[in-house]
Amino acid sequence: MNHLLKKLCFGLVLVAFGALLTTDAEARRRVRFHGTGLAHGARHSGPVLSREQLRQCVSQQNQLNDNGTEIDKAESVLQAKSNELERLESQIKQSEPLVNQYSHESVVNHNALISKHKRLASAYNKTLPTHNSQIETYNAEQQAFNTNCAGHAYYISDMKAVLAAGK
Repeated sequence: MNHLLKKLCFGLVLVAFGALLTTDAEARRRVRFHGTGLAHGARHSGPVLSREQLRQCVSQQNQLNDNGTEIDKAESVLQAKSNELERLESQIKQSEPLVNQYSHESVVNHNALISKHKRLASAYNKTLPTHNSQIETYNAEQQAFNTNCAGHAYYISDMKAVLAAGK
């Protein structure tokens, strides 16, 4: 029975989870201009976006919204995987005191749980760098959008023309 003792893993092997770059757990808000729409020919004290700038801003807005939706979907999958890992950790902790070190089946079952946890944690951790990179890119693009587009004045007629051309 000594060989069983060597296989028995007392104590839960915790695999460190990489933290997601913090974004709100809530879904990303849709990106919008929130600028001042001016009537044709109206005067404005500050800069007004040209039609070409509006085209670029509308394109950026649509791309950001699409990317945000994809990131939200990926985070939902990651959260489900994290929940599964937590469930397995709890199951391992609860079953650990019940493992009969002299029962091959008991040891094998317990070690199988630990192995499953390690595999899932490893797969989870491998996805994080790519996901975090996508979030960093999204945040940088959103900052650029906010700087170049959000809150800027534009002519309503130009916006209508840009939107009509995009359909």
